[in-house]
Amino acid sequence: YEKETASVVVEYQNGELVFSDEEKAKEIWPFNGFLFQHLTIDKFFLSKQNLKNTFYNTQNGAFEISYSSKNKTINHYLNKKEEAPFTLEFGGSNYNKEAYYYSVTGRYDDGSRLIEIVSN
Repeated sequence: YEKETASVVVEYQNGELVFSDEEKAKEIWPFNGFLFQHLTIDKFFLSKQNLKNTFYNTQNGAFEISYSSKNKTINHYLNKKEEAPFTLEFGGSNYNKEAYYYSVTGRYDDGSRLIEIVSN
């Protein structure tokens, strides 16, 4: 079963990250910003990954694309072994312009994962 060990709400306001609990945020997230602020994900980057699965629901606009990956930058950022394999997922829903979300997830075989979500 999955168990949430910690959670802090983060908002991006006026070019800065604002945490719902500053002290807790420092404990669980010692990095300056989010992983994907420090990593360029573009066509070139994705062409080097191994496509695993794609999904699109025409009824609600939900989508997901996943890759099998070994990325030194991501592994270093998450304190994993340099060659640790993981699944890199991009997903979201663009059905309703007033209620949308986009996510980037890294899932490891040991059960750990990182999810970064942008929503309104």
